[in-house]
Amino acid sequence: MLTQIHILDNSSFSFLFNCSVTTAKMRLIFIKIREVSKKYPIVRGMVSYAVIWPTGSLIQQKLTGHDELNYMQALRFSLYGGFFVAPTLYCWMRCSSYFWPKSDLKSAITKALIEQVTYSPTAMCCFFFGMNLLEMKPVAECIEEVKHKFWPTYKVKYVHMSVFVCGPFYKQSTFFLSQNIIV
Repeated sequence: MLTQIHILDNSSFSFLFNCSVTTAKMRLIFIKIREVSKKYPIVRGMVSYAVIWPTGSLIQQKLTGHDELNYMQALRFSLYGGFFVAPTLYCWMRCSSYFWPKSDLKSAITKALIEQVTYSPTAMCCFFFGMNLLEMKPVAECIEEVKHKFWPTYKVKYVHMSVFVCGPFYKQSTFFLSQNIIV
């Protein structure tokens, strides 16, 4: 049996030591992130939406054949998703779980129907208004955008998404995307 002996010079040892220190630091960072996300679940949602929304925007741009990606639009989606959608959806899910604490099918359907006439229309109006406001458009133009897009979007969402909205409530998730806003 042959054995190999590796002699480490100072630079190799230094590199290995730095890698292990870096790995230990990264582990501590991930542990802290997990602790914060468990202690403050809204932060987890905010980070998730700040990543999911712009990613969806960039994918949509690619699928619709844009030659160049609009990163400013993705940034607006990130800001809106992380700082508006996540907190409002979190609050809605907490409130609906308080009012209908059971996780059975009847409660899920009730929550979904209530969501269709309360949170959903409000979220859509806020989306159309807020995204235009983030584009630095005048308030009057933002209001016109809401008037122009709200009803067609609401009709499509109401008909096609009613069944799918029950899922998050039925699974009793504390943070699920129950909105599928069509732009």
